[in-house]
Order: sequence, then C-alpha cells, then structure tokens
Amino acid sequence: MSRFIYNGPESRCTLGERELHCGDCFEIRDEAGQWHHTRIEHTLSLDCRWYLIGVPHPRAMAWDGCEAREYP
Repeated sequence: MSRFIYNGPESRCTLGERELHCGDCFEIRDEAGQWHHTRIEHTLSLDCRWYLIGVPHPRAMAWDGCEAREYP
C-alpha cells in the first residue's frame, strides 16, 4: 500500500513514488478506515494550494501520510 504525501503548496503531491498531476484519480483512506474516490486539483491562488475532490476536507495537506491506492 502507498501513502499520499503533500510536498508543500508549490511542489507536486506524490502517491508512493509517482508524482500526481491535476486530474489524477485514486482512492484515499481516512482515519476511520473508509476509502474515498478522489481527484487531485490545483488552484492558482496566492498560496498555490492542492485540493482533493471527493473527500470531506478538501485541502491536500489534511491528507498527508494517509494510505492511498491507485485504481487497478
């Protein structure tokens, strides 16, 4: 199993060894053990934030270190 890593607002997030790009889809596991279908997106705001679409707390930094997996 891989981990989702938030590498800061101006760096790409990673899933295991793979750098994620806008629109990439995968599953991520929350603290309760529930899997969420999600997509990563980036906004060009002043702080260049990464977001996960499809999860309760969309800021990518909130999911740093969580278990994640790519779709088969």
